[in-house]
Amino acid sequence: MNSNTPPQATGSSGVFDPRGSRQISMQAWILGSLLAGINAAFKVSVQALHRLHEYVTAAGIRPAA
Repeated sequence: MNSNTPPQATGSSGVFDPRGSRQISMQAWILGSLLAGINAAFKVSVQALHRLHEYVTAAGIRPAA
């Protein structure tokens, strides 16, 4: 390795490589974004079920036996 060569240009030699860090960061962001979207959709679904339950209860509708 030439002493004038920057560490990131030498490839994978045990030196910290910021390119890999950015890639992992992007993957983590995508996963976090996906999980946040699932969580938001779940909350909306639960709220809709609560509203439906309130409507059905107020209307006096009972499930068939």
